Amino acid sequence: MEISIIDQETIQCIMTEEEMAGYGLDKKALLENDGRVQDFFRQVMQQAEQETGFQKQKGNVAVYASFLSDETLEIIFSTGYQNNSQQNDTKELSEHIQLQQEMTFETELEVAVFKAKSVMELIAFCKQMQIIPDSCAYKYKKSYFLLADIRRFALPEIGRLFYLADNYMESSCYTTQIAAYLKEHGTCMIRDHAVERLASL
Repeated sequence: MEISIIDQETIQCIMTEEEMAGYGLDKKALLENDGRVQDFFRQVMQQAEQETGFQKQKGNVAVYASFLSDETLEIIFSTGYQNNSQQNDTKELSEHIQLQQEMTFETELEVAVFKAKSVMELIAFCKQMQIIPDSCAYKYKKSYFLLADIRRFALPEIGRLFYLADNYMESSCYTTQIAAYLKEHGTCMIRDHAVERLASL
């Protein structure tokens, strides 16, 4: 498992399918978010703390997980997220969408976050979009992000958007906390109408 400390509140873990199996889980179990997943995240967090000396601050821990294009699992633990209405750890799990019918959403969708390695990838992605969401673009470290408001779109439209992202972008998710984190810590490149502006380049 590759472990990286992003900042004093955030730690990143990258795991292979074999490493997940060592915890008694596979991709299907993670996506279904069965009863073992919470314990799995706790164990990974504890291992990360032990190996890096990372100290968890008081408060809730937000857990963001997504499957990357090489089928490794990226887990981000953020201790900076506070939500007084939730007493348990927050778990958000997303994956690259292969087929529209594979999508299962348990919460209302608000924002989609698309990650690219370069501005050119963002431009290529935006040029292919058939729906135009309200959007903005940010840079964080060496990656580029498109944040798209998808609240007014139906699930089939959102499915096509994520399917397109699977072909053009490095990763994607629909986690509002990640969007908020990027807005706070990233550098804003395009504040409004990012899709239209990038597609016109």
